[in-house]
Amino acid sequence: MFVREPTSYERLSKSGIKNLRLVADVAFLLGDSRPGEKLPSRDTGAPRVFVNVSGLVDKHGVSLNVYTNLIEHLLRGVYTVQVIPHVIRREDSDLIPQTELESILPPSLRVDYEQDLLTPDGVTRRIRAATVVVTGRMHLGILAMSQGIPA
Repeated sequence: MFVREPTSYERLSKSGIKNLRLVADVAFLLGDSRPGEKLPSRDTGAPRVFVNVSGLVDKHGVSLNVYTNLIEHLLRGVYTVQVIPHVIRREDSDLIPQTELESILPPSLRVDYEQDLLTPDGVTRRIRAATVVVTGRMHLGILAMSQGIPA
């Protein structure tokens, strides 16, 4: 069994599980997806914040009010907001709370909603123009940070 971090490895080992191997999560191995490519400038236009409304966070009692308050706060400043799903699947799809959020926020706000699940490279290209990424998904945070974007 491949185990991604030492605490789980130790627990499994103490439980008598055999054939364990401690490995790196491949998301931590991500580098710049396009070496040498000039990154989009974050100095032109309004700073952009990417927000992921995670289906996991939503399941654990984080109200959509947290997201609406965050987005409204950002929009009172100079920011534009792009809401982006990172996981689309039956159990904990980001599209479910994202769609609810879109129905709550007035359409006049400067918010763009991505409806499709993008490839990792597609997400990388989009978030390169971000000032910051707000997410409840670990791998989206890692992907952003691998591109030098705070998450």
